[in-house]
Amino acid sequence: MIEKPNYTQSPNIIFDEYMKILSGAEFKIIMCICRKTFGWQKRKDKISLQQISDITGLGKTEIKNSLKKLEKLNLIICKKSAGIVTEFELKIGTRTESVYQEETIPGQKVSPPQTESVPVEGETRTESVPTKESNIKKLYKRKIRKLPQNIEEVKLYAKEHKITNIDIDFFWKYFTESGWIDSNGKKVYNWKQKFLTWSRMNFNKEKPFGKVIEK
Repeated sequence: MIEKPNYTQSPNIIFDEYMKILSGAEFKIIMCICRKTFGWQKRKDKISLQQISDITGLGKTEIKNSLKKLEKLNLIICKKSAGIVTEFELKIGTRTESVYQEETIPGQKVSPPQTESVPVEGETRTESVPTKESNIKKLYKRKIRKLPQNIEEVKLYAKEHKITNIDIDFFWKYFTESGWIDSNGKKVYNWKQKFLTWSRMNFNKEKPFGKVIEK
């Protein structure tokens, strides 16, 4: 039986993009980190392997292997001391790292978000709060697609990350001819993440073109 919900915040992208490519152990661990950080209104926290094991039911060897994979996917940051992981946090993108940025109408001048100062009760200081105009601007945020310029960029990425189980020519043909739409009919926004997905699922040219099924 599950009790009435009380909440731990977690980024939607974990469920929308990463859950389908993470193993059960990796997903358990990232949820454990969410619980120990966001669940206590913290950005990061010191979590022992034993604590992770107690929460997830996983063995320490499986935990260590899964943490390495989550680091490789750039989803978590592990702080180490004397070679031992002592602190964890989710890798939350900053404005410059994020695939999100504000789009404006061509020719429109871009101005900083407007704020207004309001007095804080019982104090002489003031704090800025978003105005109606700055809130409206948030509605115009859109995802920016990150796609490779050519097949050589894909080959270089594969070489740098030592990914050898993908037929790059097939990958390039599949997505360029589909307009970078995946088999679920969704737009590909980050081609590198899609490339990692194919590597994990071991897609290759032997699968019928146009019939690749991304689980």
